[in-house]
Amino acid sequence: MSEPLSFKELEKLVKDLKSERQVLTDELLLKEQQIQSRESLYHLIINHSPEGILIIQGESIKFINQTALKFIEASREDAESLVFSNLIHPDYKGQIIQYFAEIIDGTRVTLETEAKLITLKGIAIEAKIYCEKVSIPLNNQTSLLIKFENIQAIKNKEREDNNLRRALDFFDQHLSEGILLLERTELEDNSLFLFRVEDTNTAATNIIEKPKNQMVGMLLNELMNPDYLYQLPKNFDQSFTDVFELYIKNLKKHLQFNLYAISQNHVACKIADITDFFQTKVQLNKNLQRNELFTEILSIFNSDIPYKEKFKLVIDRVAYHFNPKRILIINNSEDYKKGELFIQYAHKDFEPFSNNFLIHFDKVPSWNRMLKERKMILGFTLQYLPEDMQAYLKSIQMRGAYIFPVVVENSLYGSIVFESHDKVEWDNTEINYLKMVSVLITNLTSRKNYEDKLLKSKEKAEEADRLKSSFLANMSHDIRIPMTAIIGFSDLLADPDLTIGEREEFIELISKSGQDLLTLIDNIVDVAKIETGQLRLNREKNQLSTVFKELYSTHNKDSKIIERDDLELVIDFKEKYQKLSIETDIFRFKQVFSNLIDNAIKFTEKGVIHFGVSNSWANTIEFYVQDTGIGIAEGTQDVIFERFSKIDRSYTKEYNGTGLGLAICKSLVELMGGEIRVISYPGKGSTFYFTHPLPADFQDKSVNKAILADEASKIFSGKYILIAEDVEQNYRLLEYILQPTNAFIKWAKNGLEALEYVAEGNLVDVILMDIRMPVMNGIEATKEILKLRKIPIIAQTAYIMGDEKELAYNAGCINYLTKPIHAANLIKILEGILLPNPELKVL
Repeated sequence: MSEPLSFKELEKLVKDLKSERQVLTDELLLKEQQIQSRESLYHLIINHSPEGILIIQGESIKFINQTALKFIEASREDAESLVFSNLIHPDYKGQIIQYFAEIIDGTRVTLETEAKLITLKGIAIEAKIYCEKVSIPLNNQTSLLIKFENIQAIKNKEREDNNLRRALDFFDQHLSEGILLLERTELEDNSLFLFRVEDTNTAATNIIEKPKNQMVGMLLNELMNPDYLYQLPKNFDQSFTDVFELYIKNLKKHLQFNLYAISQNHVACKIADITDFFQTKVQLNKNLQRNELFTEILSIFNSDIPYKEKFKLVIDRVAYHFNPKRILIINNSEDYKKGELFIQYAHKDFEPFSNNFLIHFDKVPSWNRMLKERKMILGFTLQYLPEDMQAYLKSIQMRGAYIFPVVVENSLYGSIVFESHDKVEWDNTEINYLKMVSVLITNLTSRKNYEDKLLKSKEKAEEADRLKSSFLANMSHDIRIPMTAIIGFSDLLADPDLTIGEREEFIELISKSGQDLLTLIDNIVDVAKIETGQLRLNREKNQLSTVFKELYSTHNKDSKIIERDDLELVIDFKEKYQKLSIETDIFRFKQVFSNLIDNAIKFTEKGVIHFGVSNSWANTIEFYVQDTGIGIAEGTQDVIFERFSKIDRSYTKEYNGTGLGLAICKSLVELMGGEIRVISYPGKGSTFYFTHPLPADFQDKSVNKAILADEASKIFSGKYILIAEDVEQNYRLLEYILQPTNAFIKWAKNGLEALEYVAEGNLVDVILMDIRMPVMNGIEATKEILKLRKIPIIAQTAYIMGDEKELAYNAGCINYLTKPIHAANLIKILEGILLPNPELKVL
């Protein structure tokens, strides 16, 4: 047993125990402070947690943090009476309570779901709920830890994001403008088209016509082939923007580019397909220019320049606006058998047609037939045209044509031809403009014709007024001449010292002057009857030979014929017409012949005056009077058939007359059913021809004998005869004579047409060449033709003088025919040339 402690030891021990107790008390106090500090921190953390936190046992809430109170809009005082199930939205309550039960009985470990909670103010808020069972010894009951988070804002944000995404998708699907995000490559070039595509929208894929996966990573120039390579500035910042337009050749589209710099290496590019807009703008500009064209044309119309210059200016303006290959204005001949070039335009890269260019409508009958139906002919390429037009246009190296009719006073006056450049097809709008241009040109043509008619009417009225004044003066003069003789010699007859010879001479002069006066009065009366339509014909059959004998007997007694030995009157009356009778007004028929023979005698000083029958064909006979007098200039040959007209109207006249004779002849011939014409050469003489209907039973026996007997008359089958003749009646006669021979006959209306026909390589076995023709005469044409090919050429002319005959032979003609041409002689000469009979010789 140990020794008892001393008081001092006990006192020390007590002191040590107190000291130890104080240390333990301080430590306990420190621990409590630390625990309180941690508890305050935990409460602070829990209360400031973004999640609401609750601990429940059964229906009671044992713990709720500040976040949860704020979420359900409750205070600490409200927390004591809260029941969590009352905070669950009815739509979710049954399911949530079921989940809690499963956690408590262990069939479910945790719960994580979304549901709606209701605040004490009745507001439903979407929340994300988490729940698990916890071991907290409170009344030995199972506790549930519930955490929930307000996801209303998140849901709203998601809905906003979804709406925005749908909106973006909608815009992406329906936005017409493409968006390209472009990245600079390592290539040392500032061309935009060497940037690489990083991203793109749907609209861009539609414009570029490639899917997105084939665009991303590609250089822009691999997707687009522009007509110009756009260059970016060497240095640019984020403020750089630019707008420009380019034509993309591989896409055949016009695109507008909007550039926005993102950085030195990235550019956002907005592209828009403006092809329709560009074409509309181009078309609008064209339409404005076309409207300007019409203004220009109207200005030209109203100018005072000559009409041919107007047409040329109009064509030039049309060419400027439409840039065609060719424009032709074609005027039809009166018989619609040919079209003559009036005005033409040819692009600088193409040769214009010859100024003598002609369209022979017998080669292309569809041309006028379609235009006469008022149809425009549209042939961008030849395949759209009738076969004859295809062949004709090919022959003149035209690949297509747009042809519009020119209709003046309900007649097809001509046509306007437009030819576009190869592979350039005018659209409907342009064709309509061309149609309007053709209408304006037609109006200009109508206006020109109308003004020409007005001018001619004015000139004719002025001429008629002047001629009538001249006629009255002539009447005064011409009446006074015979009246002076009649009165003067009648007075002299009263002289008793006159010899019988003088008296007989005076009586003869009085008789002749009386006859002249009677003729003058008859002419005046005839003119009056013709002008009033009161002249009537008394037709009866008369022997032609008798009529000619009477005419010869009358005119051969003319004093001028009797007095001059070098002036002779000759009848040309062939045997075949000796027994011919014609049904006519014999008085008027003789009047026509007498006027023509009187004129021939009056205007011929020496030589021979022929009159008789020139030819007959079908149901027509042609008479003629030919002299070797002073002749008539070509420009006045039409005027001589007008009333009161005389070639020489000076006061010192060599030839007397009123100017009524030929006008009366023309009217009488037309009344009898014929036509009158003249061929005349100044200084060489004139030939007047007039026709008259033949009796129905008349036949030209000489022609029948020569070529019309039977089938054997087709002696020239397969032969080609070219007739160069400017007078249609002469050609028709030759055609009629040659038609039964079965030869192919071609008509050239002047020497140039004959030359061109031969130059084209057409078959020609013989040429009948008139010497006197417009454009190119027969002598020149013969020389040029023989340079190309050796073809037999027969000269034909109304006047084979010594020099003309020599010129014809020198030019290369092998024979000649004198007009009027006799059928038998013509056939005989052609037989010697065309038939392979060695016994037949050329005359």
